[in-house]
Amino acid sequence: MTETCTTTEVTQDLDYWRHHERVSDELRGLLNNANVILAPESFRDLDDLVFPTGTTEFYQFLQEHSPADLHVEIAADDQQYRELALHADLVRIAQVVTEFIVAPVTATLVASYLWAWLGSRFAETNVRTSIVVDMKRKKYRIEYEGPAPAFESTVKNAIAQLGAAKQIDDPSLPPTSIAAEPEVLPPTPKEPK
Repeated sequence: MTETCTTTEVTQDLDYWRHHERVSDELRGLLNNANVILAPESFRDLDDLVFPTGTTEFYQFLQEHSPADLHVEIAADDQQYRELALHADLVRIAQVVTEFIVAPVTATLVASYLWAWLGSRFAETNVRTSIVVDMKRKKYRIEYEGPAPAFESTVKNAIAQLGAAKQIDDPSLPPTSIAAEPEVLPPTPKEPK
């Protein structure tokens, strides 16, 4: 499968999920402290928002492997959490909504999760997911569908392009503020032998 990666401007940023009607006051407090939110999506003609199967495990992985400055939450209370199992040759990962400054490390964490979860199937598995990058004034959804091994580099390239556009929009920004990654990152996934 050839990879596809598209970037579109959206309105569903971190604040959208923090103030969504389905969010309880208790959950809102957690989401207000998060700079990465796993968000549900609509699917075909279902009335409710749903997460792909395995989102709980994905959330736990992010909680355990994130650097100290990355605060991950899931935009659903236990009673609202619904998973949708789809049987296909495509692995679906929950939509991630993240601040621009931590978007590159978020992409690395998603790739690390895929590598850890898929194991020996990593090299031949196709994946579909989206990362919404909240750049304060503008928000963009990066949608990826393609081989798992190409996910990290493709999405980081899209994030870098957003960073370059942000620099053009606001030339007063110092170059180091564009998609700077922390010095300590989880290991980049390698193809299994």
